[in-house]
Amino acid sequence: MLPLLPLLSALSLSSLGGCVYEPTLITLTGRVVDAPSEDADGISSAAVESLDYSFAPVDSDETDGRGSFQVQVYANNNMYFEVSAQGYGTTGFAGFAPGLDTAIDDGLVWMQSEETLAELDNSFGDCAQQGGALIEGVIRLGVQGYSPEEGDWPLSTTGFATAYDSAGNSYPACYLSDVGAYDPEAVETGNSGRFAIYGAPTGPVTLQAGYRVEDSEVVQDFYLYVPEDGVVSLYSVVLYL
Repeated sequence: MLPLLPLLSALSLSSLGGCVYEPTLITLTGRVVDAPSEDADGISSAAVESLDYSFAPVDSDETDGRGSFQVQVYANNNMYFEVSAQGYGTTGFAGFAPGLDTAIDDGLVWMQSEETLAELDNSFGDCAQQGGALIEGVIRLGVQGYSPEEGDWPLSTTGFATAYDSAGNSYPACYLSDVGAYDPEAVETGNSGRFAIYGAPTGPVTLQAGYRVEDSEVVQDFYLYVPEDGVVSLYSVVLYL
């Protein structure tokens, strides 16, 4: 099964022996659902568009009554998805395509409802007034000796996040207070573990997330695709101790 993971590198067409390598198209099947869970409900009539390593359209499909879709992507290459549906925020996904036709695990292609996003906007108050695209989620810690089967990874209370566009411009995150309201003075996730970057850059975006331990920081880069006026929801950004 194919996980949609942050991309580790950018790939391009190569030349072998003077001949241009032509990538092979494969078929991916999956379901668009309403939560990051294997037993989430499918979203019907959602538009799914696949993009290639240069962000050019490759294929598209509309989900059926179960939320199922089927699209082609280029094998062994970076791939991107843009998913839209009435009543949900347009969502972007990034991943690396396998070499063969593959099914995507349930719960990986999911969307936030407009009602849920409105609640998030309310929590982040003035920060949400920036509008535009949104990168949001929670930061958790991958603790040695802890099994995710026991529940979610522990929340990071000292997490932080900044998005960078292709020109290197930075977009710092907003955070909540311990009572769940936007705190313009906060510089880390606090008890909620949550962050939100409103007015985020679109297209290829690097998200730098980390946490603080005493006087040091642990940082990791994640490579995202953010649609125009869309959302990328990361549940969870797991950083390892």
